[in-house]
Amino acid sequence: MAPDTWVLVLSFDEQGRPVPFHIISYSSYDSQGVRDLLNLDGTGPQLLQQTWHELPMTDRRSGYYITALYEQRGLYWYRTDGRHGARTFPLFEKWVLPLPVTKPRLVAAPDLLNLVPDYGNDPRSGIRVTPNLGCELESVGLIVKDSHAGRQIATGLFETAPVLPDITRAGSSATITGLHKSPGTNYCTASAAWIRAE
Repeated sequence: MAPDTWVLVLSFDEQGRPVPFHIISYSSYDSQGVRDLLNLDGTGPQLLQQTWHELPMTDRRSGYYITALYEQRGLYWYRTDGRHGARTFPLFEKWVLPLPVTKPRLVAAPDLLNLVPDYGNDPRSGIRVTPNLGCELESVGLIVKDSHAGRQIATGLFETAPVLPDITRAGSSATITGLHKSPGTNYCTASAAWIRAE
């Protein structure tokens, strides 16, 4: 429940353009880089991504740490649900505070799958921006703009007010990846907006 962090991973395509993968997580770094970079299956880099979902407050604070696994395939990263190594992802770990009244435990929580964002960054599996996304887009974590001059990448938490004019401007098209709708609302966020000047 400490402040979360962000991770930005860059791959480079055959033209030398950076391909960003951007996630928000409870990640930590050491002298070797991101500590949550693993190789559970022997197939290449995998990255753990963890979020906290708090249950409505009662007399004690409780909720779930939700851990998803991302795998790099080629230039892009994909969320890979299912068995990897000794665990099945995503993992749901139930916490009740204050400890040590109860100990954290892994639980089966299929009803919480809609809480797991998908930060996969392949634009081919993204959603083409239209006037009706099916939800009200509140923010975008990463903006990638392609034009004849090259590729520009901006990171941070971008409110959609300044982003949408770029996306909807005549002569541009855009794809959203990592679209996540907040449960019980009509609001959503996106991991990245990929904007191309036509």
